[in-house]
Amino acid sequence: MMNRESFVRAQNEHLDIMIALAFDLDDAEAVQQLSETDDPPLTTDDERRADVLLSSAFTKAGQQQRQMRANGFRAVLRKVLPATLRAAACLLLILTVSFSVAFATSAVFRSKVLTLVVHIDEERNWVFVDFLEDQDSAFDVPQNWTGLYFPSALPEGYDISMTDSTPPRIIYQNHLGQNFCYAEYDESDSISVSTENATTRFINIGGTVAHLVESESFDGSAHVTTITWTNDHRWFSLTSENMTLDTLVKIAASVRKIIH
Repeated sequence: MMNRESFVRAQNEHLDIMIALAFDLDDAEAVQQLSETDDPPLTTDDERRADVLLSSAFTKAGQQQRQMRANGFRAVLRKVLPATLRAAACLLLILTVSFSVAFATSAVFRSKVLTLVVHIDEERNWVFVDFLEDQDSAFDVPQNWTGLYFPSALPEGYDISMTDSTPPRIIYQNHLGQNFCYAEYDESDSISVSTENATTRFINIGGTVAHLVESESFDGSAHVTTITWTNDHRWFSLTSENMTLDTLVKIAASVRKIIH
C-alpha cells in the first residue's frame, strides 16, 4: 500500500497533467497568450479572466481526479486484496482513500434520548402517552458525523482514528491496536464480505437478527469479525480486529437514533 507522502507526491504529479488536459483548447490558448505577454502588463480584465480560467481548470481536474480515484480503488479492492482480508474492507477502504477521509476532531454534541411515558388516570378514565427526555441516557456524537444513528455505549480506552462521510463510517482504536469500524448505509448502498475460510451464523442484536462473519487476517495477526443488521429503515455494519464478540454485540445493541 502506498504511504501518504508517496500518495500526495503522485497526486501532485497527476494534478499537473490533469490541469493541462482539463483546459479547453480556446482557454488554453488564451492563458498561454496572457502568460507570454510581457508588454503591455496585464490589465484588470486580463487578470480576472486568468483567474476564472485557472479556477475552471482546477475544478475540471478535481472532478476527473475524484472519478479516476474512485474507479482505481474499486479495482484495487477487486484484484489486489486477498480474499480473507476483504472481511475488513470497511477498515481498509477508509485507511486507503486518504483524500475522502476527514480526520476526526474532539468536537462532539450530545444526542438526546427520549423515553415513552404512559400515565394512567383511573379517576378520569384517561391514558396519557408522551415522550420525555432521559437526560441520564444522553450520549456523545462526533460533530462531523453525517449519519442518522450512532452507538450510545462505546468501550473505554478507544479513540477516534478516522471518519468518512459517504457513507458515514468511523474507526475507533485503542493503544493495543484493537479497532472497530461502525458504518451506516441506506437502501441504495451495498457491501460484500468474503466468507472464504470464515464461519458465518446469525445472532441476536437487541431483538434483531444479525449476520455474523468471523475469519483470520491474511497474515494470521488479526481475528476479523463483521456484524451486519438492519432496523428496516437503515442498515449497519460493525467490523473489528481482535475484539471480543460480547463487546461488539454491546456496541451494536447500543445504536440509537440521533436527536439534536
